[in-house]
Amino acid sequence: MSLNQAKKTVTLADVARVAGISKTTASHALSGKGWVSAATRETVVRVASEMGFEVDPLARLLSNGRSEKTIGFFTLDIDLSSRTRQMQIIQAQLNDMGYSVPIYAYGYRGRDALENQLELMNNLLAQRPRAIVCNTSGVRDEVLERLQKFVDEGGVAVCYGYSRSAPVRCDQVIYAEGESHYLAARHLIELGHRDIGLFNVGYRKPAKPFLTEVQRALGEVGAQTREKWLFGNDGTRRYEEDGARLGDEFLALKSRPSAMIVANDYAAVAFMARVTRGGISIPENLSVVGHDDDAIAPFGVVALTTISSSIEAVTVSVIELLNSRLLRDYSGEPRLVTVRGELVVRDSTAAPR
Repeated sequence: MSLNQAKKTVTLADVARVAGISKTTASHALSGKGWVSAATRETVVRVASEMGFEVDPLARLLSNGRSEKTIGFFTLDIDLSSRTRQMQIIQAQLNDMGYSVPIYAYGYRGRDALENQLELMNNLLAQRPRAIVCNTSGVRDEVLERLQKFVDEGGVAVCYGYSRSAPVRCDQVIYAEGESHYLAARHLIELGHRDIGLFNVGYRKPAKPFLTEVQRALGEVGAQTREKWLFGNDGTRRYEEDGARLGDEFLALKSRPSAMIVANDYAAVAFMARVTRGGISIPENLSVVGHDDDAIAPFGVVALTTISSSIEAVTVSVIELLNSRLLRDYSGEPRLVTVRGELVVRDSTAAPR
């Protein structure tokens, strides 16, 4: 009898008999459905391999209701910022591990509407992935409830987001975005700046976590923010365009801050270009700190001092949490990993004159 013929004659019942367990337990051990101890799963996998038993992919999908090699990626952000770069790196690394990683994204127009977010999540869940990676930025709680149900039914989820964890009982990676603004403000304060302005792309006013951290840093030296130096936009994210518009608003000020924190590198580069053409020299007349350490940061009119959003640390943590669940059978309590940014000093900041 040939090896191929032998493989075809081995059944799940044969594997269960040799392993000394029930057929149901053997099925659970090979499919991932239901709870099976790590020792039992190891035994069943070894016996199945030695006997030449191969799980039919279609049968596996039908038995546990999930596509074992599919990891869905859910996000509302597709743009030129670090968030998209994070998504690309995570997808590429999971692809290299043999997973199919379809991306379910919405974009900016209509992204905040609950019905649009629910439809997007439902479309992902309909594919019955083995796991889901979710960028929780902007995702409504009602949508996250669907993700929680996916986890409750045996799916694996890893969420990552900014400043705070999401209301989902799963592994999470949090980038301490608010703290990065404290780092930016402290850098400027240590250079001697006390008059500091703030702009957050995508917010009508600087977001509270960011503003609070800047105020905390200024308060430590007896200074404070000024309302007229807190900038916003219409709530969208048009980075370069918003940076240029910020430059126009800045040039129109009668009294200007000596430093600006512009919470996106693309917007910061556009801002610097606009104010430079308006006669302001950087950093002699104005210091600027960006955020994300995007690829554009070193190549503007002046190399941009910025706060790294630690893309690598976030992506490594997401992949590690997934692997522990999918490959190493970790079944413990959800874990929370916090990643913090780092100051990258270049040429756009100096002591005020």
